[in-house]
This record gives sequence, structure tokens and C-alpha cells, in this order.
Amino acid sequence: MNRKILYWIDFFLPHIGGSEIFSASLIPALQERGYEIEIVTSSEVEGFREWDGNSEI
Repeated sequence: MNRKILYWIDFFLPHIGGSEIFSASLIPALQERGYEIEIVTSSEVEGFREWDGNSEI
């Protein structure tokens, strides 16, 4: 079974806040359980690079 999740969040790493920290723990846990995750977020802050999903937080 192919399980996919579209995860929509206003801000994501490297922006730091409660939902970003929670998401940084939740997403790898879901991936370990076989889910494929796509993250959709804003791009309001210039100069931040895309998180590759494998880097230490």
C-alpha cells in the first residue's frame, strides 16, 4: 500500500516555533512507518534553503 501525506504548514525549518519543532519530530516518525511526505509551506523569508529531510535539526 502506497501511503502519502501532504503536510501543509505556514512555516517550516529553519524557522523556529512550536509547530515547526513538532513537525520536525512528527515527519521522520511517519517516514519510518512507511509514509511518503510532501511539505508545503510559505516562502516569505528570503535566504533560507530547502530542508532535505535528512539533516540534523
